[in-house]
Amino acid sequence: MKPEPEHPPSFTLGEAAKRFTVSKSTLSKDRKSGKLKADKNEDGSFRVSFAELSRVYGDRLKLRTVEETVASNDTKHSETPINTIENSVLQARLELMEQRFSDAEATISDLRQRLDDAGGQIKSKDTQLTALLTDQREKAVQPAKRSWWQRLTGS
Repeated sequence: MKPEPEHPPSFTLGEAAKRFTVSKSTLSKDRKSGKLKADKNEDGSFRVSFAELSRVYGDRLKLRTVEETVASNDTKHSETPINTIENSVLQARLELMEQRFSDAEATISDLRQRLDDAGGQIKSKDTQLTALLTDQREKAVQPAKRSWWQRLTGS
């Protein structure tokens, strides 16, 4: 039994812009137009999940390189934040793949059930077809053949 994840990784629009190759203005514009779904926090900021970023931006969504992150943050390089970002991206991808796997298993189960049902229907139709194609009339009772002596003597 797999453990349930607490919460899918999510980012503020600013965090997402810093960590991925999508500008904050693009994220904000897409949120306003409804293309990107984001949840509003109590403080008025918006949070967007990695799965939603992946859905909207797909292949364009790439993790910034260490140099890009350092240049945009204007701070010293630290491995821990980058690893945390990479871990959250990998976690989100893992959750997405587990969901796809679960959906595929459900589809396979449904198809197996349909195949079993169709097999039963085929057997039923085969029985009906066999009954239609065979002669179902009762055979008329033919009188017993009489020997040539019985026919000659009339008995």
